[in-house]
Amino acid sequence: MVRRNQIVLINCSALEIQQAQRLFDMVSGGVLALNGQVCQISPQVVLACSALTSLHHEAADLSRLSRHQSR
Repeated sequence: MVRRNQIVLINCSALEIQQAQRLFDMVSGGVLALNGQVCQISPQVVLACSALTSLHHEAADLSRLSRHQSR
């Protein structure tokens, strides 16, 4: 999917830690081989995208900040 310039969101929360690590290793290796980017959204959620997509890590930080302010 990343090869077709689609953004992939992977939620590993239902997987055991070892399975999640293997999946993350496989996906990140493939994405990085395509010069794409991998960004960890949370401990169990990863975002993968092609080199044509630009990720701005500040956006993730702002969403965390706004969640803390709403409490």
